[in-house]
Amino acid sequence: MPLDLNSDLGEGFGPWTMGDDAAMLDLVTSANIACGFHAGDPSIMRRTCELAAERDVRIGAHVGHRDLVGFGRRTIDIAPAELRDEVLYQIGSLDAFARAAGSRVRYVKPHGALYHSAGAQRDLADALIAAMIDFDPALVLLGPAGTALEHAAVSAGVRFVGEGFADRAYTETGGLAPREVPGAVLPAHDAVEQAVSIATTGGVRILRMSSVTVRAARVTSVLPNAGDAGDTVDTTSVSVTSAMSVSSVAAIPMDPVLLEPVLVDPALVNPVPVSRPAYSGPAYQGSSRADDRAAAGIGAGRDDADPVDEAVLVRARSLCVHGDSPAAVEMARRIRAALAEAGVAVEAFT
Repeated sequence: MPLDLNSDLGEGFGPWTMGDDAAMLDLVTSANIACGFHAGDPSIMRRTCELAAERDVRIGAHVGHRDLVGFGRRTIDIAPAELRDEVLYQIGSLDAFARAAGSRVRYVKPHGALYHSAGAQRDLADALIAAMIDFDPALVLLGPAGTALEHAAVSAGVRFVGEGFADRAYTETGGLAPREVPGAVLPAHDAVEQAVSIATTGGVRILRMSSVTVRAARVTSVLPNAGDAGDTVDTTSVSVTSAMSVSSVAAIPMDPVLLEPVLVDPALVNPVPVSRPAYSGPAYQGSSRADDRAAAGIGAGRDDADPVDEAVLVRARSLCVHGDSPAAVEMARRIRAALAEAGVAVEAFT
């Protein structure tokens, strides 16, 4: 199956620029263009749309929270109705510049904190989908597979395209590792390897956990050697995540994960459970986790109760290469070359 390459572009503001958008547009097939809320301004939106249209690169609205200072990476408590209006506003603004350049907005990808919150909260996912339908029911949603975003799109009859990340490590639950965690952003060599892995097998790199002792009374277990997901441990001292390292892993399908991970402060304060709303979408229809692990050869020759080899499969038709660093262009070139060598065709999904 061919693979689309996308990149987050147009993320400058005023005289300040981020990355080399023109060079990245020579390499990608889809451009997620900032719409002025988390980054970008009218002149940058116009210029980025012109550059994309000249190269026949598909234009997508990279919609985010109204948070220029935080670059859209801060979680904002927003009512679904307000989110619907803000997303519609952003799509319409970018489409005006896309049409002036002889193109149009073909898809939507949420940015930053909205990418994660709408992936976990069905009401926010539904609001985002509603805004897309308000503008054009033919718009495609690009986002993380197996989440509320995919289920909301499917339920509303909106085409969904799963996305993987070449230059980001994943957690054992299938989500992106937080940027502030060492090893979460992959160097070029690892990103190239992961790009080919996602394209050919779906396998990704996960952050493996090492342990420190912290004060805790009750912990919902999501940790290696601490029981299956959902088990609890009552103790005054429990091993939890403090530092992580990246490991290559085999692949199994990712289903919606309904866990309550424990965040641990580096100063070893008491961990704070993260509240994640109960998922109300359709049940995962794939094979069981145990079946998938066995098919992938995970756990052979050891106690299968030990989840140290737990892995995720990223179901992606589009691969993101972030364009926010000077090294991004060279990374994208290497990824395209590696995909060609692996026999993977690169073409837009729209």
